[in-house]
This record gives sequence, structure tokens and C-alpha cells, in this order.
Amino acid sequence: MIAALAQLLFLILNLFHKITRSYALDIMLLTLTIKAALFPFTLQQFRFSRLLSKIQPELKKLEKLKKQDPKKYQVETMKLYEQYG
Repeated sequence: MIAALAQLLFLILNLFHKITRSYALDIMLLTLTIKAALFPFTLQQFRFSRLLSKIQPELKKLEKLKKQDPKKYQVETMKLYEQYG
């Protein structure tokens, strides 16, 4: 799998080199291509971390339940996650 990915990246790099004739520019274009391909995942991660920061104070309140009643803590945590999607 890694070899196939390396071959794909090499083919893309060669394609860029045929167009630009500059390895420095080719590497920059390849980097931008990879960043663009991974952008949806980065955006989703950013949204999730922002949502988690909103939920964090409420999770801290539920921490007290964790020691007293772990089952109820899990139920309340799941309700909180469902509430915020």
C-alpha cells in the first residue's frame, strides 16, 4: 500500500515536472495538491475540536458522576454527545 502511494506521488511529481521543469516548484505543487486533498479531513477535525471545547465544561461537571455511578456517567455523556451531534 505504501509503495503504491509512493508510486502515485512520484507519477504526480513527474507530471508536474513535465509542466514546470523546476523541481522546487514541483515539490511546492505536490505539497499544495496533498494539502487540498486532505483539507476536508482537516476541516472536520477543526470543527470537532471546536465542538469539544464547547462541551468541555459540561463534561467536567459530569466527572463527579464517574466515581459515584460509572453507568450513569456513560449514559449522561452519550446524551450530551447526542445533544451536540
